[in-house]
Amino acid sequence: MRIYFHINYLAWFLMCLGTSVAEVPVFEKEILPVFRSKCGNCHGGETRKGGLSLASMSGIRYGGESEEPVVGKGLKDSLLWEMITAGEMPPEGKP
Repeated sequence: MRIYFHINYLAWFLMCLGTSVAEVPVFEKEILPVFRSKCGNCHGGETRKGGLSLASMSGIRYGGESEEPVVGKGLKDSLLWEMITAGEMPPEGKP
């Protein structure tokens, strides 16, 4: 059930970015490609700034150096959303 909340939140997030996804997206098919293209240079499989890898659901659930999951059950619980709304991610000048 917990993964279901994470996937639904990621689907909502992608829709906000204008990305079309199925009602229940498949991480590898709909979400991972966005993370690879937008975040992979810094948070991919090899490069893990802040200890964070967005290359797998386990990396997203583990989080970075803080070990705080990147997404939660809602916006209040989402470190990813906090970073984006605070203007901390993506870095200035990056898409």
